Amino acid sequence: MPSWPSSNANTANLDASTDNPQLARADLLDLTQKFNDLRAHVSAFAQSMLDDADAAAVQATLGVPSVARMNSVPVNLVGLAVGECFTTTAGFTVPTGLVVGGTYVICNDSNVSITITQGAGLTLRLAGTVLNGNWILAPRGMASIWVRSSSVCYISGPLS
Repeated sequence: MPSWPSSNANTANLDASTDNPQLARADLLDLTQKFNDLRAHVSAFAQSMLDDADAAAVQATLGVPSVARMNSVPVNLVGLAVGECFTTTAGFTVPTGLVVGGTYVICNDSNVSITITQGAGLTLRLAGTVLNGNWILAPRGMASIWVRSSSVCYISGPLS
């Protein structure tokens, strides 16, 4: 049987004058975790039982983040939707002028490394370092690119 909040739900009203703030906080954290677990289970069920469009609708309703997959990435990312996962088997160039604040996920869907080239006028920084430039993405590796400004992006993943 699932365990529900530890305090008495009939008297817990998050009023500091009558309730213990530590118990109220613990109850809220517990309920939040249970809600997130339930949301993940419903999302997994929807994905396994429904077609892609219906599963996406259920996940959107639940607020479950998902990453759509595109079959291939064009030569330079321009015009691609933010937040999608792009699969590719060839290198490409990251240009200036991408959507500021946008995130792009790249999947190297091949058995060989590919080069992610820093476009003219762009600084492509490796997250967590002071390095920037062109990057080599490992075979079957995934990289995320976050656009800080029209001329600066951060990249992370199995890069060298």
